[in-house]
Amino acid sequence: MASPRRNTRNGQSNARGTTNLQAIIEVIGGLINIVQHQVGATNPTSALEKFRKLDLPPFKGTKDPIEADNWLKELERLFRAMEVRDKQRVIFAVFVFKGDALEWWESTVRTHGREVITWQHFVGLFRKRYFPDSLMVQKEVEFIHIAQGT
Repeated sequence: MASPRRNTRNGQSNARGTTNLQAIIEVIGGLINIVQHQVGATNPTSALEKFRKLDLPPFKGTKDPIEADNWLKELERLFRAMEVRDKQRVIFAVFVFKGDALEWWESTVRTHGREVITWQHFVGLFRKRYFPDSLMVQKEVEFIHIAQGT
């Protein structure tokens, strides 16, 4: 007996056509899962959720430059471990700002207008605010004059 042919008038197909269509649907479903997984891995919101779960203490600003520098180093260490891209680093860093640090950042953003602030630029601005050059020179002088005993 011959297999039924597709009736093009009413859109019905034979058993083989249905099997092929099901296979195509399964392949498309698999591709959708792969794409969703890859997009989720690079989705800034998803990455932000992972970052929040690390529970980095908020940075409220400080008069102690060593504390500020240590906070920045810890942040960079986390970014490397999470493989956070430069574009996201500023967003994540600012996300944990509170108090004086947040006020400073909002003022900095207003000053820079629509200019994109890269991670390197952010680090420079952060260090200038919380670890000024004058203090850096003072620490260098202290280091040079370190003596062991007599």
